[in-house]
Amino acid sequence: MKNKAKWRFKNFPSAQDFRKIRENDFKYIDKTRYIYQAAKIQARIFSPARAVSESPSPSPPCRELYSGSRELFRGLWIEDKWDWSRKHPVIRITLTGIGYPEVSLPEALNFKLNLLIEEAGFPAAQGTPGNRLEYLIARLSAKGKVVVLIDECDAPVIHHLGKDPAKPWKPANILKEFYTVLKTTTICSNWSSSPA
Repeated sequence: MKNKAKWRFKNFPSAQDFRKIRENDFKYIDKTRYIYQAAKIQARIFSPARAVSESPSPSPPCRELYSGSRELFRGLWIEDKWDWSRKHPVIRITLTGIGYPEVSLPEALNFKLNLLIEEAGFPAAQGTPGNRLEYLIARLSAKGKVVVLIDECDAPVIHHLGKDPAKPWKPANILKEFYTVLKTTTICSNWSSSPA
């Protein structure tokens, strides 16, 4: 019975890496229709903290989709409906595991953004997390319309719920300033803009 259970679940990995799932022929529930619908209406869809840690995030397939990785979508609903000739620079930020609350939320966000800026090959930026995100978007926009994916956007607030009623407001205000950048630019947050 134990071997049978192992056989049944071997292709259901504990993995958030969409590329790894597809390249290793793991089981994947095709939700690309909903990603496409969100993109067509230019929806701003924020991904909240997940109740189940192993539930999949929409960001990995979105990142590959906007990057033009058609080979990963072979046989999926979206394959013959997406304009693969258009590729977009993608910024993906996950608000769990960023070092908060061990350090302040601005410090944690700045550290994450500094890594993204360095990976993109741009000179270092100064200022608030919002300043750095705006800087990164502006630099990447030279390559095309920028896609910003933010996973578990409310995780820093959720961390304090049920512990200290006053504390969630501080990270909430910091995130408000951070997300304002997305409202004042032409990109969309967490699944981003139309494929057109």
